[in-house]
Amino acid sequence: MVLEELKLTNFRNFPKAVFKLSRATTVLYGRNGSGKSNLLEAVYLLATGGSLRAHLEAEMINEKESFASVAGRLAEVTKAEIIKKDPQEEKTLVPKLLKLEVTLIRPVEVPSPSAKSRKRFKVSGIPRLRRDFAGRLRAVLFSPEQIGLVVSDPSYRRSHFDLVLSQVDSKYIMALAAYEKARAQRNRLLYQVKLLAANVYELSYWEGIMVINSVIVNKARENYVEFVNKYLITNRQRFEKLGYFKLIYHPNPLTPERFSQYRDREIQAEKTLIGPHRDDFQFLDVQINPDKETDLRRFGSRGQQRLAVFALKMAEWNFLKVSGPSPIILLDDIFSELDEAHRQIVLANLAGQQAVLTTAEEGVANSILKGLPLIRL
Repeated sequence: MVLEELKLTNFRNFPKAVFKLSRATTVLYGRNGSGKSNLLEAVYLLATGGSLRAHLEAEMINEKESFASVAGRLAEVTKAEIIKKDPQEEKTLVPKLLKLEVTLIRPVEVPSPSAKSRKRFKVSGIPRLRRDFAGRLRAVLFSPEQIGLVVSDPSYRRSHFDLVLSQVDSKYIMALAAYEKARAQRNRLLYQVKLLAANVYELSYWEGIMVINSVIVNKARENYVEFVNKYLITNRQRFEKLGYFKLIYHPNPLTPERFSQYRDREIQAEKTLIGPHRDDFQFLDVQINPDKETDLRRFGSRGQQRLAVFALKMAEWNFLKVSGPSPIILLDDIFSELDEAHRQIVLANLAGQQAVLTTAEEGVANSILKGLPLIRL
């Protein structure tokens, strides 16, 4: 799947803009604040239906407007039935166009700054639910701020799980949505139980829904971490200059027994204290001697942490590629933070793939990325 054109309307600092992308690597060059990261965010929105940058989706809408839209034209390659002179000849691959569109609508009923925007998804003009939209285009985003995957709080790492898995697993999206809906209902009920306005036994209905869906969520996350670790081991020599890293998944499973154990504390807290919404994972730097494995969050240098995230992103790219079309790689101003050796590792991993790179340094654009298609902002 190749993204050929990107059209933005009222999206962040772009009132209206159209960009043509190369089927190989496109360079976005511009000063800080010109909108390079916003462009990558728009592509990622088309892939996942969500944003890794925005705390509130309404932030993606130009502050003077009531809506924003992102549309992408994709070239999909499918096998076509055609007449051949030689019956042994393989079927020719022909392009088929696909259009993706996300519309964000600013809430007007509730003027609170925390109010959520509404989203509408379309595939070739036909309305779709997010679970049927995400994954038509697949994308891997790597930016300096994603060092937060190592050093930030667990919610940032959980969002990584959700944005990756939403591109390949519609069951995961449905299970996560059902889990969160049941958790919200249970939290409201916990408050009522505390006020003696509801019976504690009413909690069991929502707990049953949460347990069933938490199993699906935990298993998908576990499988993803297993894939990443297997990839990092298999490609150890490829990332030799980066060090050798692995992930440790810390699930927070749900069972009826755990609900009983935590019930009194949850009633007092008026919220659910256990479950996948408390999951986490950590990076370990693996040495030859396993006894010397170190937690990168506590003991890794900033360079080690940044390069560990890059290794994770290449594993993520392969995870998405295994189950569908090759993802587009989005690299946001990372060359300014890497030395020459690590820049070459990054470029070598991009060979033959569609990628969009951003830089604010003219020297990087004119030397390291010289000869690649360039968009100036």
